[in-house]
Amino acid sequence: MKIRCISLWQPWGTAIFLNLKRNETRGKLTHVRGRIGIHAAGLKSKELREFYADMILDNGIKETFGRHGFGDFDDLPFGAILGTVTLHDCQPTTKLRGLDPVETQFGNYSPGRFAWMLTDVNSFTKPFPFSGKQGFFFADIPDSIVKPHTV
Repeated sequence: MKIRCISLWQPWGTAIFLNLKRNETRGKLTHVRGRIGIHAAGLKSKELREFYADMILDNGIKETFGRHGFGDFDDLPFGAILGTVTLHDCQPTTKLRGLDPVETQFGNYSPGRFAWMLTDVNSFTKPFPFSGKQGFFFADIPDSIVKPHTV
């Protein structure tokens, strides 16, 4: 299956598949719609480790990550496509109301940014190792790791 993908740093990529993140906030509007792959970038910086350590202490997030085997930053998958989502809309962040407090931890909702709205989350049976890129890129993913998507 050939699919358009986008890279996210961890833990943001995994948060989508744990139903903690429904919007990917970016500084640019996108007109892309439909199924896209979510790639977890390979970056393991000190700042990302510190964010993860601080973030998982709040709002029951630690329990959610822990239940899925991600108690530590290094337990997260890196350099792999995690699954697919439907990118169904893109709105200025200033138009969004009533966001869940957990959702706001996983995005930058300041003025001048856009929320890429994601639905139909479908994780792969196992992460697919892949070197991502900045911006959208295409990947050819074996059908054997893709769970059937139901709408």
